[in-house]
Amino acid sequence: MCIRDSSYISPDLQEILNVLSDKNASVINEDLEGNLFIQSFNIFFPFSSCDCENFVKSIFCNRISFTVAPLTWIKGTKSILTFLFFLAFFLKAYAKEVFIEPGPNAQEKLQEAMILMETGYTLVIKSGVYVLEDSLSLDVDKVIVRGEGMDKTILDFHDQKSGAQGLLVTSDAVTLKDFAILNAKGDALKVIGAKGISMIGLKTEWTGGPKSTNGAYGFYPVESENVLIDKCVAIGASDAGIYVGQSKNIIVRNSIAQYNVAGIEIENSTYADVYDNVATNNTGGVLVFDLPNLEIQGGQATRVFNNEIYRNNTENFAPEGAIVGNVPPGTGLLILANDNIEVFENQFWDNGNVNLMIYSYTLGGRTVEDPNYDPFPEQIYIHDNDFRGGGTSPRHPSGTGPAPGIQKKTKRTFKR
Repeated sequence: MCIRDSSYISPDLQEILNVLSDKNASVINEDLEGNLFIQSFNIFFPFSSCDCENFVKSIFCNRISFTVAPLTWIKGTKSILTFLFFLAFFLKAYAKEVFIEPGPNAQEKLQEAMILMETGYTLVIKSGVYVLEDSLSLDVDKVIVRGEGMDKTILDFHDQKSGAQGLLVTSDAVTLKDFAILNAKGDALKVIGAKGISMIGLKTEWTGGPKSTNGAYGFYPVESENVLIDKCVAIGASDAGIYVGQSKNIIVRNSIAQYNVAGIEIENSTYADVYDNVATNNTGGVLVFDLPNLEIQGGQATRVFNNEIYRNNTENFAPEGAIVGNVPPGTGLLILANDNIEVFENQFWDNGNVNLMIYSYTLGGRTVEDPNYDPFPEQIYIHDNDFRGGGTSPRHPSGTGPAPGIQKKTKRTFKR
């Protein structure tokens, strides 16, 4: 297994060891997704997926690797402590950290550091406000970029002169955590073609409130695999605060999306879990779409559960022509032409138009020109949700007009 984010271990190692010194500490275990965790204490170590033999598991720490016996053999406090001590030693010995502080030439220093990073490096962006005029980009595999908190390390693009986004990532096995991206000219954080991207404890925001001139997307991973968005905040996007498109193996959890047109959107993607989030004060809380004329189609196998989806009654402020421009204010969850969807144990309340809608792309008499596209939602399982209020201020288009959110789709193209 490959360590995706060693900072889960080393910064808090002493606290972990204190917990594990308890005789009742449970053994290291492995869940169905291959995540390594200490079950009884909910101390979580995220690992990216790698080839894994039944009897030997290799753990790669930056540039070095060592082999241990099967995790099921590691029983008892002493074995766990030994394992963690060795892990911490190798991480400290071989990981290299690069520090950037606010001040003159912060733009040049940040971009230079992202260019010169090598596999296994950690870039630490110290607390402060960094006023940036150009986009930043990262194209180095297996690195970490972290700040000192989403309210402490601030990348502010309010005076941005060039670039289509705040930060662009085009590499694999990258972890981004604990900083904020504000007022980007376009998308705040865009990720293209990544195999393994973790966004943890990040915030994207346009601080002037909901406006059509805000950037389209807060979090915007596309054409990617193994996507994790955890403990993030998205505010003010004129399209979607948290968007994952044309991707597979996705987790969006423990996050807050508010005052966006779409709070959380999963589009043309497979195997997505959206859970333990709050979507409020958006135009639409959560959207699960499959749309034609895109390179990747056949969105399916999304689960939406344990979320709070409420009071998504903000007027639609999407710019003219945007796909979400027809989503009616007051929409809780909208499922469009997607298959094999499960929605359960969510809290829906006071979404003025409707708490939950399931739509075919063909509603309103629309025709489908894409021969590879299936416009009908199938195998939708809705159960064990709590619905309160909602539907008291219908904004749904009537008659033969287009169904919400299904204007003609412009094909998205992405370049590295």
